[in-house]
Amino acid sequence: MPSNTTVPTEFGLSGATGRSDHLALLKDQYFPFLNKWVHVGVVTAKYVAKRRGTMGGHRSVGAVINRLPGSAGVGRFEGHKMPTPRSSAAVNPVIFARNFYARYRWTGDVERAARAGNAVAWAKSRAVDLECGREMFERVFSRKLHSGPYDILSVIKSYNGSTDVATLYGLNDHAATAHNYFKCGTLYTDNQISVQFVSGTAGGAASELRAAPTYVHTGGSANEIFINGAPDDTTDPDNPTITMNLAPFTDPDAEDLIIAYAERKESSLSSEPTLTSEMASCNGLLNMLTDGTYYTHSLALAKSTTAGLSGLYLRNAGTTRPFSEKLMEVLIRRCRNNSGSYPRVILAHDCSISEAAWENRGDRRFPEIIKDSGWGPRLVFHAGPVQVPYEADWKAMPGVFWGLNPEYFGWYEESAMAPVDKVDERWVADYDAHEMLVHKSGNTECTRPFHGGALDDITYDFYDAT
Repeated sequence: MPSNTTVPTEFGLSGATGRSDHLALLKDQYFPFLNKWVHVGVVTAKYVAKRRGTMGGHRSVGAVINRLPGSAGVGRFEGHKMPTPRSSAAVNPVIFARNFYARYRWTGDVERAARAGNAVAWAKSRAVDLECGREMFERVFSRKLHSGPYDILSVIKSYNGSTDVATLYGLNDHAATAHNYFKCGTLYTDNQISVQFVSGTAGGAASELRAAPTYVHTGGSANEIFINGAPDDTTDPDNPTITMNLAPFTDPDAEDLIIAYAERKESSLSSEPTLTSEMASCNGLLNMLTDGTYYTHSLALAKSTTAGLSGLYLRNAGTTRPFSEKLMEVLIRRCRNNSGSYPRVILAHDCSISEAAWENRGDRRFPEIIKDSGWGPRLVFHAGPVQVPYEADWKAMPGVFWGLNPEYFGWYEESAMAPVDKVDERWVADYDAHEMLVHKSGNTECTRPFHGGALDDITYDFYDAT
């Protein structure tokens, strides 16, 4: 805190008692607690991860009819032999419980120092940490609900080994091809999160997305790499940077992927494509609601051989095109053709929503269209009998519009968020300190992936008006 003695209060006036002379008699005035200077609003969970049921045991297995008897409803002439019988078919989608943790620790001094209440502290350290931890959990959980088990945070453009600063591809560099999908600047690289790296190549390949970490950190938490400081995407938005807390054992290269620390196996991954035992993160929109472009399997089943397991993914091979109501109408119409009904919400990043708003700018002057198209509480896609509201989520990937029905998504809970111990906190052995370990487990599932889909490769500019 700056000292008041550094602030000049007397300008050539002699003989007068100045403020600096009576600093020992003056008190500091403190403003109310200013809350947090971080973005905490997340949206996706309310559509994709509402609690639908419980799970337990080794895994949770369902049963789904994915093929109807083709020999039903067949016409025949008199005297012709009957249709060849063909059966229906079923598959068993599987979800495994995934564990999520939060860990907090406080020294005895910081706990005792705040006991006198408002006279000595703006807030109690424990209460503040738990509230901030809950909000950080929501941010991270929202990220996972978009990217799925891969949980890729960004892609490196260059790395400075002298300063341990990574320059990332910007938020405008997203493209619907291989790891270019995750070129999203600092969208997912929150301050203080631990990271690892996966080797990538220019242009990328789908196999890189599920590869083992190239740079393994050994020696425990002392050698754990984390983002140390707020990511910088203001100095040069097209080349945002993050700073690591210490030097990796091997500096990452250009095109390498940044992933969440310890959320996938560090040894060579097996050829198992289902990712049921390779990744620690939960299911997300990218693996549940697209085709095999990024995830060849979902719910422990192969998308290529399981009818109904893939969502509709309308991309343009990495080449962007302007948003149009016609493109959105194609997504809605084809989803309805695949499933019999249309999506109930269109989820997208704020800058993508602005593209839809710009497309509809001419409608604002007509009152009857204002009513139908949603120029009131929210923007609504309107085409004949179909009216689907747009919903903005700042953690969604820019350039992508998700058409989904929340009715078919849910969180299946194995354990609600609560302390691991039978009491709220544990003593840290040999230290005057306590810690709390909080745990939650379960997984998300989409019961009808074929019902929804995504429109990708849409032109946007996060930093300016396009």
